[in-house]
Amino acid sequence: MVSVSEQEDRGFENRFFEDPLRMSAWCRKIKQKQHEEFQELYTRLKLAAEDCNYDKPERILRDNIVQGINDKPLQERLLRETSRKQKTLQEIVNNYAPSVAVARKIPLVLHDKVKAELNRIENMSVITKVEPLTEWVSNIIVIDNHNKLRICIDPRPLTEAIKIPHYPIPSADRLMTNLQGSTVFSIFDLKKNGFWQLASDEESSYLTAFATPWGRYRLLVLPYGLNNSPEEFQKATEEMLKNEPNVIPYFDDICIGSKTMEEHCQTLRNVLNIARKII
Repeated sequence: MVSVSEQEDRGFENRFFEDPLRMSAWCRKIKQKQHEEFQELYTRLKLAAEDCNYDKPERILRDNIVQGINDKPLQERLLRETSRKQKTLQEIVNNYAPSVAVARKIPLVLHDKVKAELNRIENMSVITKVEPLTEWVSNIIVIDNHNKLRICIDPRPLTEAIKIPHYPIPSADRLMTNLQGSTVFSIFDLKKNGFWQLASDEESSYLTAFATPWGRYRLLVLPYGLNNSPEEFQKATEEMLKNEPNVIPYFDDICIGSKTMEEHCQTLRNVLNIARKII
């Protein structure tokens, strides 16, 4: 025999069974209770979905899980997920721990240099000011090496949360095989701000927000320091040069091998034309 409380939780009141539309509307209004664990919410929603006799209960269940979460930032993250399997959702909830860093103190002697560098890269459209609150904020590391100042973000908490794409990186053997028979070689070195040639989408850009004594900024380009940046850069350069068989991108180096000087010069022109169109 089912108790009254169980009837209420599972929606077993007869009037709901007699009116499918009312039953369906009731199921969609189920929200996470205060202090309720994710697994408890999932169980209630699963039972309700079964009782509602949906044609596609799994899809409805996934949608209701997302809509039922009380944490708005978490709800937005779940809505962005392409995989809505229950296990995936639970992993996201359990691992969801946004990190907001407080701006580190910068030595007074470096204040003017750091501010000038921030202004410089902001004018280059590498960074921009962040006005609204963001759920992820990294700190910065200032490197002053022989009067050459560099500002790097310290995204260690964010790195732990990012899924690595595991894009295949060419091995040394593959590079040597592809260059076999070549007699003329060139290498383009993209080491200087190579990642900055790739624009970041707006949604991802807010994840790269960082704190400074002058406010928060976010990167508008692919950042150095993230665990997925090298693979994203490799993927982009391979796609860019996919129609050039004698060209092999390897992170921030582009290797070119040709059998003749004439062929080599033509390949160099092709690569430079491709780069010019993109940049």
